[in-house]
Amino acid sequence: SEKKFASCVVVLAPEHEAWFNEKSEEHLRDLESAVAALPAMARPPAEAAKLPKLFARGRLVDATVKIAAAPSAPYTLLVADDASGGGYRQMSHTGHQITCIVQP
Repeated sequence: SEKKFASCVVVLAPEHEAWFNEKSEEHLRDLESAVAALPAMARPPAEAAKLPKLFARGRLVDATVKIAAAPSAPYTLLVADDASGGGYRQMSHTGHQITCIVQP
């Protein structure tokens, strides 16, 4: 079965930017697994959007999470793919648009 992805905006306080960027791939992987483990992610997007802010705790990052429903969700997401020599690839979207305020 194809993995489905949510779109996410990461918000950092200025004093946390250097820390996050130093190991951004590792921090993003940790954030992704922490957010994926939230029970709210198993709910339909419109239902999850009604929840108050949530808290996700990873191994490396903590995040305050707000979920919104994407327009006409779920849909196909086109993402830039440097690995394929600079084209795009299609990814199946869950319909969850997430904003994460991230801190160490």
